[in-house]
Amino acid sequence: MFEFLILFSIALGILLFAKPAFAALPPLSQEELAAQTNCIVIGTVNHISDREIEVELGTDIYYTATVAIETIEKPSPTYELKVGAEIKVNYWQIGERPLGWTGPGGQYAHLHLNQKYRLFLIGASEDNFALLEPNGCERID
Repeated sequence: MFEFLILFSIALGILLFAKPAFAALPPLSQEELAAQTNCIVIGTVNHISDREIEVELGTDIYYTATVAIETIEKPSPTYELKVGAEIKVNYWQIGERPLGWTGPGGQYAHLHLNQKYRLFLIGASEDNFALLEPNGCERID
């Protein structure tokens, strides 16, 4: 009986204090980022908006950042980007999920206002892009 109580106590402790498991995509290497992206730019974030959307198992937060292009490291094969132009950059992160949920979580990092980044982009339209997941941005200090 004593062994049962010990095992029960351990199991209860694990259930009560366990952290949710958020399995994520592994980060892409520099080579993978360069190969999988449509274009690479360096720019400063001028504006960020967000909206929380309900999904089947919780919420996701969708962000749109306005970025002023300062340098083009890899030109877009489809759209003509210009230094000084502003583009919209979209990405998402998980909001809320139930305890123990696993799955992709969108971008690892969050873009910050007035900060400069190297952005690994996938083109959606001439001025509207998405960050390559899961690590499609690098902060530049």
